Amino acid sequence: MTPSALRDYLREKGPSSLIDLAAHFGVGVGFVEEVLAYWRRKGNILETVASCGKACTDCSANVVFYQWNEIQK
Repeated sequence: MTPSALRDYLREKGPSSLIDLAAHFGVGVGFVEEVLAYWRRKGNILETVASCGKACTDCSANVVFYQWNEIQK
């Protein structure tokens, strides 16, 4: 997976979780985190936390979704 491959995937698919990205590219989550950090430093990655929206406490953690952010220059 290259930085441009991750960019293209996020542009096409939209918000994706770390687990989804790692599975799609067949790499470890640590590697995906490194590539996301590269794009984050450039201001191209937006992070949103999503949860199911239910009032129960069955879910132990919220899921972070990564989305491509086009920078207008």
